[in-house]
Amino acid sequence: MDFSNGPRPPHIPRNCTQFITSGRRPAWRAGRSAGMLDRLRRLSYAQHMNAETLDARGMLCPLPVLRARKRLMSLACGAVLEVWTDDPAAIIDMPHFCAQSGHALLSSEEIATGHRFRIRKGATER
Repeated sequence: MDFSNGPRPPHIPRNCTQFITSGRRPAWRAGRSAGMLDRLRRLSYAQHMNAETLDARGMLCPLPVLRARKRLMSLACGAVLEVWTDDPAAIIDMPHFCAQSGHALLSSEEIATGHRFRIRKGATER
């Protein structure tokens, strides 16, 4: 591909045309995806290890959601809260609570003693 005769497509940066013609990957792209995956794995492990835990087993609706809300208010933005509950209504309540409050529901798993929810606190409380 030689762009000397015509305009360069907008998705190709000006300084990268030499790599397209030579068949080499640009240095800024070499190995980037592997490094990003490794970083994400370390980050998710660190978040797992630093997660606060709320044991709401034995509580019925709406107490697990209210306790989670109270605990999230005391946490910093971006912190992860792990909620353990055996309330059958929590399957519906927790995702709805996260969507309404601006928090991210990282995972929802069924475990032997009920359910486990992982919630990342959002930047602002709605």
